[in-house]
Amino acid sequence: MRRATAARSGWATQPSTAENPERSTERQARRPEAIGCGRTPLAEAVRLGKVSRGVETESPNPSCKTGAATCGREAQSKSETRLNEIKVTAFRWVPPFVQGFVRDLRVRWALEEVGLPYGERLFSAPEHASTDYRALQPFGQVPAYEEDGLVMFESGAIVLHIAELSAVLMPADAAGRAGVQAWMFAALKSIEPRLTMLNVIDFQPGGVQEGEKALSKRVVEHIDLRLSALAVALGDHPYLVTGRFSAADLLMATVLRTLDAPDRLTPRPILDAYLARCLSRPAYQKALAGQMASFAANAPG
Repeated sequence: MRRATAARSGWATQPSTAENPERSTERQARRPEAIGCGRTPLAEAVRLGKVSRGVETESPNPSCKTGAATCGREAQSKSETRLNEIKVTAFRWVPPFVQGFVRDLRVRWALEEVGLPYGERLFSAPEHASTDYRALQPFGQVPAYEEDGLVMFESGAIVLHIAELSAVLMPADAAGRAGVQAWMFAALKSIEPRLTMLNVIDFQPGGVQEGEKALSKRVVEHIDLRLSALAVALGDHPYLVTGRFSAADLLMATVLRTLDAPDRLTPRPILDAYLARCLSRPAYQKALAGQMASFAANAPG
């Protein structure tokens, strides 16, 4: 597991068939507009597997007056246009020790897994303090996410939104969804804060202060307890929920990879193998390469 730093720490449905009108209106308000002659909402189209990488595969609406071929081309063109409106904010450049760990990586990975194309909106550090950027992300961090008028911040919330668009990252059954959601929150609330605290203590300028060594030891003990529980829960399963990769594993892997304290933690081959399994996925490799390419293209000097 790779080393994280204190500097890094700051960067961070299935519809019912009997909805009442208020819930239906609320759900539609959270979905992008209909696309193509079939008038299929983007979120529903992706969830049902009708949109993949910007292509609408559903048969054109029989009422379309322009002909099946023309209607199909229009649906595909409008689908591609709308999907390409997904934008993810990211830093234009960060120091090398932080590269590959900025949290837009989580969102990139989720989009790659689901197969949705997206664009970057790159910002320099001073721009993140601007009023315009704070309208997207109140804390001036990355990522922020824009999708056809929808604006979100916080990487975990964004990954959950993306996961709900597709069975690739979120099971279709209620029990599976509940399990994935629980483990997503576990990654971000039960494990990540302790790892972040250790990184802040260990990698501050000048190293661990004498008065903080006892605190560092105590944090390591807490991390050990949490990782032991995680290893027991994982057991001999390849992934956390339903035996297949999900948004829960995506977030858990991005948390675990920030930890680097092998001399102070109990060895856990189960978790080492689990992390390697997650990070070997092509979608992760592509997402990481995309983030690193942006940094390389905008390196100073």
